[in-house]
Amino acid sequence: GLDLSTTTDITARVELFACPDTPGAIDVVAHFWVPEESIEKRSRSDRVPYNVWADQGWITPTEGNVVDYDILREDTKAQSALYQFAEIAYVPRNATQLATQLTSDGAIMVPIRQGFGSLSEPTKALEKLLLARKFHHGGNPPLRWMFSNVVIQMDAAGNIKPSKDKSREKIDGVVATVNALARQTVHTDNASGYESHGLMVLDEDGAYYLDEETDAESPTDDPSHPFLCRLWLIHRGLVRGICMVRGGAIRGCAYASCNLWLLQRF
Repeated sequence: GLDLSTTTDITARVELFACPDTPGAIDVVAHFWVPEESIEKRSRSDRVPYNVWADQGWITPTEGNVVDYDILREDTKAQSALYQFAEIAYVPRNATQLATQLTSDGAIMVPIRQGFGSLSEPTKALEKLLLARKFHHGGNPPLRWMFSNVVIQMDAAGNIKPSKDKSREKIDGVVATVNALARQTVHTDNASGYESHGLMVLDEDGAYYLDEETDAESPTDDPSHPFLCRLWLIHRGLVRGICMVRGGAIRGCAYASCNLWLLQRF
C-alpha cells in the first residue's frame, strides 16, 4: 500500500505478507521517506524523533527539501521484483505520475478511493487483526507512533475509516496499511469477517466494556452526533484498547479526556 505525501511531507509504503507461523496473521514491513532538509526541523518543531528514526534506518531521508519520487520508484521496483507483489494499492492524490511510471515498470497499480465505501471493510479487518494480535510489525517505531495518532471516523451507516483531518498527527502508515488491506481482503474474500468488541472504557482502575443497554443510557451516547470516533491505543506493538468517542470534537467528550490521558500514561 502507498500513501504519497506532498513532496515536503512523509511518504509511506506498507507491505503485507501472510505469516507462515500464525494462521490468519500478517507480517508487516513499513517504509517511510522524508526530505533530508526537513528532518531536523520536524524533530524540533513536532517533537517527534525523525532524526533518531533516520539514524536507525526506520526512515529513509531523500536529498534536498522534497521527497525524491525517483528513489521511491526504484526501491519499489526492487522490492516488487524480490517479493513478487501481487498489486500495489495507492491513494490517487499526488500519485498520478508515479503510478504511471510503476505501471510501465510492470506493477499492477490499483487506486483506492478514500471514502467510506472503499475503506470501511479494510479498516474493520485491520481492527480485527489488531485485537487478535495478528498484526506483526516488528516494533516499527514510526508505524507505532502513527497508530497512536489515528482517529477512526464512523458515518451514520456504521462505515468507518481513518481520518487524517481528525487525527492529531501523521497517520500515513495507517492509511497505506488500510489501502493494502483493501486489496488483500478482495483476494482472500475475508472483507466481512469483522466482529464487534463493544465499547471499552479505560480508567485508573483498569478497562471494562459497556453493554449495549448501559451504553445507550450514557450521556455521551447522543445519537444526534454525526459520527463516532475510535482511538486505537497501542503500546509496544500491542493493542491496549479501543476507545469510542461520539461527536465531532473529541475534546468535548468525557471519555476522550480520560482515554487521551491514558494514551500518554501507557
